[in-house]
Amino acid sequence: MFGIHSGTACRGLFEARMMQRGSDVSRLLDRLEATGLIARRRSLEDKRSVLTVLTDKGWKLIDDSHAPLLSLNRDQFKGWSGQDLSQSTHLLKRALVRPDIDPNP
Repeated sequence: MFGIHSGTACRGLFEARMMQRGSDVSRLLDRLEATGLIARRRSLEDKRSVLTVLTDKGWKLIDDSHAPLLSLNRDQFKGWSGQDLSQSTHLLKRALVRPDIDPNP
């Protein structure tokens, strides 16, 4: 759920970001909910929509994993020039664009 800064998202956003079918995402969200990392709530604006919300336990897991991931990234890209990093970032951003998927169905 990195990149979802408000801590709330609809299932369609997960499908788009993960490039997975709805049933796969639903099973993943079921497991995350069973472990207490997320909760699902009906949208106040649209009762047909179910929002996924990070719980305190979910936020703690993200907070606790930030430093080790940052350290891993630093080790992986040690020795890369600024130009190498910029070019790689640019190419990865281009690869993430999926105009055929609406993240908010």
